Amino acid sequence: STIAFNSAGSAGGGGIDNRSTESVVITNATISRNMTDLGNGGGIRNTRGTIDITNSTISDNFAFLGWAGGISNHGGALPSIVNIKNTRVEGNMSAIDPNCSDTGSNSDINDIANNISDDDTDACASFFDGTFDVLTMLGPLQNNGGFALTQALLGPPNPAINGVPDGECTDQG
Repeated sequence: STIAFNSAGSAGGGGIDNRSTESVVITNATISRNMTDLGNGGGIRNTRGTIDITNSTISDNFAFLGWAGGISNHGGALPSIVNIKNTRVEGNMSAIDPNCSDTGSNSDINDIANNISDDDTDACASFFDGTFDVLTMLGPLQNNGGFALTQALLGPPNPAINGVPDGECTDQG
């Protein structure tokens, strides 16, 4: 599925805004071109609960004056957890921490395996054991022959091509 071209104004969470204590599961998704003006998390904002992200692309999201164009995770009295596996988080923009921010007293971003970020200075770098500071050459958000808009991998060379073990990913095409 694709979550794209949404705006949250000053609230945050341009694409997804999880303020509940429930779990959110994101699998085989493209979250791209979402924005927030003053809030945090152009693509995703999590302030309570758990978000599990697998086999997804989070790119080209914007938080103009807030934290994290890609994923903003903020814990407080209740835990706020984001688990990420086989996912590219790249090309996002914000005033602070372009791809990921992890703030608050009760929050965690967990790298499960095989994640890629193009920024080695933000919270993705603190939590990911994957590849950093690389350009994986994503194509534009468009119909690439599947059921949803996606961003095709361009290359080679491209560290995301064959970066996930066989049997752990699904082609949306």
